[in-house]
Amino acid sequence: MKKRRMALLMLVCAMTIALLSACGGDNEPAPSAEGGKDGGTEAGSEPAVKTEGFPIVEEPIKLTFFAGKAASAPADWNSLPVWQEYAKMTNIEVDFQLTPAESLAEKRNLVLSGGDYPDAFHTARLSTIDLMNYGTQGTFIPLNDLIDKYAPNFKKCSSNTRK
Repeated sequence: MKKRRMALLMLVCAMTIALLSACGGDNEPAPSAEGGKDGGTEAGSEPAVKTEGFPIVEEPIKLTFFAGKAASAPADWNSLPVWQEYAKMTNIEVDFQLTPAESLAEKRNLVLSGGDYPDAFHTARLSTIDLMNYGTQGTFIPLNDLIDKYAPNFKKCSSNTRK
């Protein structure tokens, strides 16, 4: 039960961070999964994010996650009941763009050099050097303040696991 609760908390935090990172940066709305620039809201507006409880956002939104897929993982994460349930709970639908582990580095580099970024990277095996390079370019934004504001339990959870 404790592992399930921890996994749920981590997922909620990850989705919140992804949502917030999609809203940050140059004040231009993040691209939606449909290829538009509205991120599921009206042009130029950011979705209202709740700091506590569910759903995380009142108006449903759709986010695109670039994700590495191990050979042993399910073929389509979008159809897994756990992600469908999380979408109902949070009002955030995640469209996983899965890339096999064998071609992950190449595909990730193509996505990053192309300029049409997903809302978040999940299990993408980004190195510290990648984070530094893309962070200084503004491709990735710092999440520290966003975590402090929208995911305080994430920090509590991670500090409890180190004990």
